Amino acid sequence: MKSILSSRLVQSFTASLSHCVSLPQHLLMKAAVAISLKLCWFAARVLLNGSARTRAGSAL
Repeated sequence: MKSILSSRLVQSFTASLSHCVSLPQHLLMKAAVAISLKLCWFAARVLLNGSARTRAGSAL
């Protein structure tokens, strides 16, 4: 009986611990995705502005 109780106690402890760890991990992943999208957007703007300048320079 004692091993069943301790086993349940350990299982509930590990479940709560994994929940506490997964929440910050989830938030960090969301932040990483947001930063990645902003970097992609910035790179696309820089590349598009560079190609527009090249086309304008070749038209002169």
